[in-house]
Amino acid sequence: MDKISERIYNVIKNANLSYGEVSQLTGIPKSALHRYATGETEKCPLSRLVAIAQVTGVSPAYLMGWEKVDQKSETLISHSEEKLLKNVRKLNTTGRKKADEYITDLLENPKYTESSLLSEISKDIAQELESLTGTAKKNITSK
Repeated sequence: MDKISERIYNVIKNANLSYGEVSQLTGIPKSALHRYATGETEKCPLSRLVAIAQVTGVSPAYLMGWEKVDQKSETLISHSEEKLLKNVRKLNTTGRKKADEYITDLLENPKYTESSLLSEISKDIAQELESLTGTAKKNITSK
């Protein structure tokens, strides 16, 4: 497995996406994604690398090995994280409090945490919930 294949495999895994989900989001056949990620196919078109990078929250330069550390991941969130945040924003204050409680409970159980990175992401989402809940309270009390 070459470096590009290894990076493709890792970013898909770290984004908590399946090949099927990446396929739906990018239009790249699932079988092709699997071949790219395992190194079975060495040549991956640049347009497909860009699409994979976009849905996994990394830069194409990182996938190509031109950046040693993914610079983009510090500012972007993965598709699954974006979906979570959008759903949280649809909740009212009570729903956000309940979601925060659920996340806190899940974080306390090692069964539901994959790594310290996932824990950090969940903490960020929990903090966002708290700030959104606080903003809602201020808006209610100022009326």
